[in-house]
Amino acid sequence: GLTPAMSASEFYALGFGIVAFPTTALRVAAKTIAHLFADLKEQGDTRPWEDRMLSLDVLNQLMRLEKYEAIDQKTL
Repeated sequence: GLTPAMSASEFYALGFGIVAFPTTALRVAAKTIAHLFADLKEQGDTRPWEDRMLSLDVLNQLMRLEKYEAIDQKTL
């Protein structure tokens, strides 16, 4: 991007009232995914990554899987 990397406090000091970091999480996730797949290719195992993963139950809750399963049941 065109905006230099600065902290929120640096932006506030320049007079900005609100600061968003719209791509930061995506960029962190993309780098982490790349490392995961490199490790998976080398080791053939994702278990060393378990401490960095959400459990499947937590992921399903965040994604509201039960809502989509209910929709599936109605449409099938």
